[in-house]
Amino acid sequence: MNKFTSLLVGICVLFSLSSSSVTGVENSKVMEGEVGKHGGTLVWSVFGSGPKTFNLPISQETSSSVPLSFLFDGLTEENRVTTEIEPSLAESWEFSQDGLVWTFYLRKGVTWFDGEPFTADDVVFTYNDIIYNDDITSGMRDLLTIEGKRIKVEKVDNYTVRFTLPVPYAPLLRHVGTAILPKHILETSVNNGTYMSTWGVDTPPRQLIGTGPYMMTQYIPADRIIYKRNPHYWKVDQEGNSLPYLDGMIILIVPNQDTELLKFQAGEIDVYGMRGADYATLKPGEKEGNYTVVKGGPTLGSSFVILNWSHPDTVKFKWFNNLQFRKAIAHAIDRQTFIDNVMYGFGQPQWSPVSIAVKTFHNPEVKKYSYDLTRARKILQEAGFRLKAEKGKQSTMEKIGPWPRWVLVLVSVLVLCFLCVWTAIRRKWRIMIIWIVLIGTIVIGNYYVSIRPVGPKYLYDPEDHKVEFELWTISGNSEWTALGTLIADDLSQLGMTVHFQPRDFNLLVQRLTAKPRGQWDAVIIGFTGGVEPHGGANVWKTDGELHSWNYDPQNRYDWELKIDELFNKGVQELDPKKRKLIYDEWQLIVSENLPFLYTASSIYLTSVRNTIKNIRLPAYGSLLWNMEQLYLEK
Repeated sequence: MNKFTSLLVGICVLFSLSSSSVTGVENSKVMEGEVGKHGGTLVWSVFGSGPKTFNLPISQETSSSVPLSFLFDGLTEENRVTTEIEPSLAESWEFSQDGLVWTFYLRKGVTWFDGEPFTADDVVFTYNDIIYNDDITSGMRDLLTIEGKRIKVEKVDNYTVRFTLPVPYAPLLRHVGTAILPKHILETSVNNGTYMSTWGVDTPPRQLIGTGPYMMTQYIPADRIIYKRNPHYWKVDQEGNSLPYLDGMIILIVPNQDTELLKFQAGEIDVYGMRGADYATLKPGEKEGNYTVVKGGPTLGSSFVILNWSHPDTVKFKWFNNLQFRKAIAHAIDRQTFIDNVMYGFGQPQWSPVSIAVKTFHNPEVKKYSYDLTRARKILQEAGFRLKAEKGKQSTMEKIGPWPRWVLVLVSVLVLCFLCVWTAIRRKWRIMIIWIVLIGTIVIGNYYVSIRPVGPKYLYDPEDHKVEFELWTISGNSEWTALGTLIADDLSQLGMTVHFQPRDFNLLVQRLTAKPRGQWDAVIIGFTGGVEPHGGANVWKTDGELHSWNYDPQNRYDWELKIDELFNKGVQELDPKKRKLIYDEWQLIVSENLPFLYTASSIYLTSVRNTIKNIRLPAYGSLLWNMEQLYLEK
């Protein structure tokens, strides 16, 4: 073990001091922050229909992953203040000089909720039998597979695990933060092939066994999730007191963000993730309501329109795979109006899959698509699309204009007729011809302006198919609902017929992730994001579980394969500057080919009760990131 590795192990051990008298763990992790008080229940909320599954590795939606995150721990964890990686279930680690062999030393004395000891067997089981199991859907498999090669995970002894990498892997410490699962509970379901249906939402919550700070005790569908503290949790405060401080917490499940706002104003919830529109409402009431509005920087998340490139309808398949069609839509998204009128200025246009908050990797030189309907029309026209009246619809006579105009036309014609007769009497034939031409011009011109048969203009593709499709988003998300209305209206000005409809979040995700070809047209949705680009490998690699715009292996583009190459290269590059250049190229390719039509990223806003203490403002993400350290002032 080299000097640097020895120093790293030493630093890791500093996070762990002996406090076995409190937790039963030989080296409990001592957490930074003020010493709090035990007791009380924290109440917060999520909108939607609630969890889709209680099985964390196979969850693909935040409605499931967020409520489950408090039940489990990984080998490492991220300090959201510093964004640095710290020890978790692994109290320390070391690595070989070539960076290919990593040895993790596990925290002794940690137990599962049912009292069984946590050991290396659980780590090996999680990686080899669940994450790397081809019969189990897991997004982590995409992240932990490099050029088709997997990490070898093996047990050294009960509290030591060895990871042998096929190639260098830059974000390893960040990605081994994935949740470790109990072998003694789940091994049978894996062996008999029933794991994918294990721990469904009909499972009694007390049967969900983890090592996390909170245990789920009750789930009332579409109403609430109730937790109680894990009395044997392995973290302690600076004085050796066991964590978490709270007796428990309750997550209310509400239908939409408006309901969340009302509940916060009524004092029914303690934390509320605000929209820009809420700022003017909540900010003036801070003192009276005994809460604080916290304004941060840009979030790491993204929002975008995604089109179904694997559509079973061959006509829509051609539209959505047409780059010019996507460019036209990109120019028809009025991002600034959305930011000004819906987000109330608490946002900024987004052009890249990496948030501008991630300065280490964000590429500001990506291609941008300004709001320009004229340019969008030109792009469509050059691609062979045409505006015309809808086939099979009878044209209607346009209403005659207001009577003053017709009086003016009639008077003008009478005057010209008089001049024409007067000119004829005086035998001024050339001048008379001029009067006759003017009369004809006025009459015919007015006919074409006001009397000619007209009908609404619709966009048709080069094969004479009317451009018409559905656009969905998550019901309950008022900002995305407003965005969908804006986009549908702007696309109608291009002649497209867009049927916008909000849908239940879980149903929408189910449609979006269906393979090989989902029954959907277009969706407004987003990702939570992160500071590590390779965290999106399950989206951007062609074999990724969430490569949802194009699941068809027979419909791959060269630029998609180039992104595969870049992700395989980027994850192996250990030089930060060289990694930046690799991911810069990826972002540029995405902006040029538009698999996602990005809209706007929000500014972080949260309202939190002043009775909640030990809040440590994170560099990104939720204020509840250190939930085990939060306490209530009595």
